Amino acid sequence: MRPCIIALSKSSRIQDKIAVLDAGADDFLSEPMNRDEFKARITAHIRRNFENSLNENTMLFDDKITYKMLKRAVNSGKNRAFMLISIEKLGDYKEIYGEFAADKILQTCSAVIKSALSADDYTGHLQKDNFIVITGNEKAERIANYIIYTFDTAVSKFYNKSDNERGYIFLHGDDEAENKTGFVYLSIGVITNQYTK
Repeated sequence: MRPCIIALSKSSRIQDKIAVLDAGADDFLSEPMNRDEFKARITAHIRRNFENSLNENTMLFDDKITYKMLKRAVNSGKNRAFMLISIEKLGDYKEIYGEFAADKILQTCSAVIKSALSADDYTGHLQKDNFIVITGNEKAERIANYIIYTFDTAVSKFYNKSDNERGYIFLHGDDEAENKTGFVYLSIGVITNQYTK
């Protein structure tokens, strides 16, 4: 996350405060400074920065933070597994059921992924419908199997009764000819640094 710049000064003149804030500072405190107020202001800035880095739909970190976490994990020297999880056919689903319904699938996928991870694992976005998981080598296959099973169990709830009975949905092309497409599903690719960096 970007640094938080807080100016400390003996001056309490409003012109000085405005000048410092206009110059790029995030906050301004006059001396004498109260330690609890300083801590509260730092916490508020960190929280705001944290919230601005989250995908508002899934509440997971966006690509900027995810790339930093990937770089940190790769350079750590620890054996790690890196999982790319992609929701396939989400665009087709969105075309028929709409943006709101597609967002519900993203939220469900996010919840399923989070439920499979422990506190030392990481998950975030590279793109809106892609997720990255960083975990231990020994857990990756188990996590992938759990995520796929749980998501596949839930996916039928996002389709209406007739689509569920058919097992596919119809799309309309430019020529209005009906095209069939299957239900959304997950693709998971795993890369590990266990044998090569």
